[in-house]
Amino acid sequence: MKIRQFAAILLASSLALGGCGGGGGSSSETTSTVSGVVADGYLVGATVFLDKNGNMKLDEGEPTAKTLEGGKYTLEGTDLDKHPIIVLVTAGTIDEDSPTTPIENPYVLAAPAGKPAFISPVTTLVQSAIMKGQTLANAEASVQAAIGKDSATALYADYIEGADTVLHTVAQKIAETFAMVQTDPTVAQFTEQEQFVYATKIISENLTAIVADPVNFDGTTVAISPETEITASLGFTTENVIGKTFIAGQDPQDLVVFQLNADGTLYEVTNDTGTVDYMGAFTGTWSVTGGTLSMKYDQDGSTVTLNVATASNGAIEVVGTDEGGALAGTVYEAVTALPAGFGGTYSALIEGDSTPETVEVVINADGSGTFGGGAITWVWEAPALKIMEEYLDLGGNPVIDETTCILYPSSTGDFVKAVFYNLDFNEMGMATFSR
Repeated sequence: MKIRQFAAILLASSLALGGCGGGGGSSSETTSTVSGVVADGYLVGATVFLDKNGNMKLDEGEPTAKTLEGGKYTLEGTDLDKHPIIVLVTAGTIDEDSPTTPIENPYVLAAPAGKPAFISPVTTLVQSAIMKGQTLANAEASVQAAIGKDSATALYADYIEGADTVLHTVAQKIAETFAMVQTDPTVAQFTEQEQFVYATKIISENLTAIVADPVNFDGTTVAISPETEITASLGFTTENVIGKTFIAGQDPQDLVVFQLNADGTLYEVTNDTGTVDYMGAFTGTWSVTGGTLSMKYDQDGSTVTLNVATASNGAIEVVGTDEGGALAGTVYEAVTALPAGFGGTYSALIEGDSTPETVEVVINADGSGTFGGGAITWVWEAPALKIMEEYLDLGGNPVIDETTCILYPSSTGDFVKAVFYNLDFNEMGMATFSR
């Protein structure tokens, strides 16, 4: 591996250790806007954002806006139709159904990708079904049947403007139950995504009763399970792996990086020997049944089955695998945001297709950095940090070299690792960083 590429790799991974919520660089992508309305009743002051990485948290760089009078909002950014929209209904938000009484108990609403016009507790149920692995059409059909509507269009209709008082009341009770579940002290200690998963589970269990008598249903009386039962119910589920990227293997020659897409497809950016194979990578499908993750590769029809238990620091422990064995042991989830405390000098151990080497790298909060005197710029696109270094080719022409680093935490939390690859040179390896 060339020193020039070492530099890019080093900066990428040390940024993960030093961290920052966003990066320098610029994008030539054309921005656009989408507008819509958010309601239980119309909600004023709620936070709306495009959830590009599927973690249900507002991360730096994700388009966001506050709702205005009538629940109206506008988002500006790129790929606005490719990701779900999340709404954080925080304490102090005004529900125009009760404009003099600010909301006290926060909750989360959502809408599927490409459905921004009217976001409500009903669209939240559709997005929840998609997170459970259903297609958009099947998710719409299941919610449509549950609330007694004769078309999918009704799921996205403004029930306030349309004077559908029954659906409005159903939505109010769903929101009430969401708020009760998500603010319960036992549930609140879980991650945002896990809270949402458990809350939608409770809604699903009570939806028949809500629809049957929405006026008299009392969402504040719904029973909350003990912590151990909530943990067991979450387990290794579709909801807590969907859209995420995982890294398996600790040997730079035996690394596997795979992404589980929201549509049930699988994309693996490495081949079985750990060499980057981005352009010809494995694709396939994945599913979760009874706590077991099954991945089927389309290339040869083989199936890899993982039996896992949740571990700490974003890791899952694979306790059983098929005869391939490459994914046995600890499998790390790629980080979705760079940690706080950006900046400084780091010592980095690089392992790849050459002799391991320890080097020093200086990183800067403004998106610049240096390695061996060479200038480097970076941009964060979760879960990858893309590093650009300009150099002159043999003809004296400027060339931009880009290295992609997928970042993940260590088991102890005192240093950070990264899987890196460079498409131009078909190179891959691993880096370990500490101060």
